[in-house]
Amino acid sequence: MTKDATDLLVEQMLDLGMGEAAVDVTLTGLDVATSAMPIVGSLIKDWKISRLKKRLNIVEPQLRDIKAKIDKKENDVFYKQELFPFVLKHLNEEDEDSKIPMYINGFEYTVNEGIEEMEMIYHYYDVLAELRTSDIVRLFKRFTPGKKLRIDLYDPTKFDNDLEYRKKELEKRTTEAYIDNKLIRLHLAKVIVDDPVQKLLKMDSSSQKPTKYVLTNFGKRFVEFFSEDEDQPTL
Repeated sequence: MTKDATDLLVEQMLDLGMGEAAVDVTLTGLDVATSAMPIVGSLIKDWKISRLKKRLNIVEPQLRDIKAKIDKKENDVFYKQELFPFVLKHLNEEDEDSKIPMYINGFEYTVNEGIEEMEMIYHYYDVLAELRTSDIVRLFKRFTPGKKLRIDLYDPTKFDNDLEYRKKELEKRTTEAYIDNKLIRLHLAKVIVDDPVQKLLKMDSSSQKPTKYVLTNFGKRFVEFFSEDEDQPTL
C-alpha cells in the first residue's frame, strides 16, 4: 500500500522506518481506541486515524518547515522521539479542530527557541488543552500584552425596555465573567487591585469603576508560545 505524504512525514519525523501506515501505527502507540468491544474499538480507532490524518494534512507545510529546523538541531532525537509524539497525542485528543494550529505553533516555538525542558512544555500544553476556542478568543483579543481589558458598552435604553436585548446582554456578561474567572484560575490573567491609600487620596471611593484585568507573566509567555507571530496572534 502506497504511503501518502502525511504518513511519510510522520515516519521521517519519528525516525521509525515503519512498514505500515505511519499515522495508524503512531495512534496504536498512543493507546487510543481501547474498548471492551472489539468492533466498537475498531470503529473508534478508524475514526481517530481519519481525524488525525485530516488534521496533519492541514498543518503539513508547517510540519515540514519544523522538520527542516529539527534536522539541523544537535539534539534532534529529543524533538523527534519525545516532543513530536507528545504533540501528536494532543492533536489526537483535542476536541476542537480550530485549536490544532496552536499546538503546531507551540511545537515550532519550542524548536525555534531550543527549549528542551519537558516540564515547562507540559504546563503550556496542559493549559491549552483546558481552554475552549471561545476562551482563547477572549484571551488573545482582550488580554493582549500591555493592554487592559476593553469593556463593551451596552445601550441602557434598550436594556431597560427590550426584554430580549436584556436577556442576551446578561447572558453575554455571565459568559464573559465565567471565561475571565477561568483565565484567572489558570493563572493566565489577574485582577488589578487599586491601592487603597491612593483611592482615599483621590477621594474617589463613591465611583464604581469596572474591574480591570491584565495578563500575568505566565499569560504573556503563553500568548507568545502559541501565537502565529509576536505582533499578530491568530487563531
